[in-house]
Amino acid sequence: MADEQENAFPVSFRGLIVTPDTGFGLYLEDLLTQCKLTFKTTGSGAEAIELLQKKEDKFDFVICDDQIADTHLIRLVERLKYNMGQEVAFLSSDAKLRNTARCHGAHWYFNRPPKVEDIKKISEYLNWWLEVVINHIEIKEDREYEDILFTKKPLENFCPFELMPKDDVWPVEVFEKFVAAVKLLAPKVHAGGVMKLMNVEGLAPVDVENQLMRYRIQRTTRDRIFPGVTYWK
Repeated sequence: MADEQENAFPVSFRGLIVTPDTGFGLYLEDLLTQCKLTFKTTGSGAEAIELLQKKEDKFDFVICDDQIADTHLIRLVERLKYNMGQEVAFLSSDAKLRNTARCHGAHWYFNRPPKVEDIKKISEYLNWWLEVVINHIEIKEDREYEDILFTKKPLENFCPFELMPKDDVWPVEVFEKFVAAVKLLAPKVHAGGVMKLMNVEGLAPVDVENQLMRYRIQRTTRDRIFPGVTYWK
């Protein structure tokens, strides 16, 4: 009986699977079924956005496959996370792409194909977050952001911002410096202060302002959905 309780999965969470690969979609559906998670499957990023905008179905998380071809993958992750308040699981066999997705809103970033243990992590997190919301638990982060900002280690494989394509995304190291600066300046965060703390050569004010806009959208969405919870602040 104890083992059954330990391995029990929640039954109230619903996910949206986004993959153009029918066979892989069936594999993911089987994993979610094993974890007693309900789901709906769509074949493109555009269809996923349309489904979420209609608000006919309520989804607690979205699983994005890196084979999606109709939408810019990272922009899709950002839109799902920051504009629609969805928790995103990103699947890819490319470690660099998974890391980039993490920096731009993906809460989970699993190797493709995922294992049942990976899907279990999604359900465990959602259960934990539900408990936080219900009990208004205040969560404190222990990470020392000064260590990221003022480290002497050079950025590896870093492309100067003036040489980056217009639609490119930030390198992982730069994004971590941005987050660290925002945490140190909060609650009075402004682009100039963030740029000064980040101290990244070639970084333009518009780059920081765009990232701050996404950050504020995320906070506004969280405040609307989970009032009183301070985890993301």
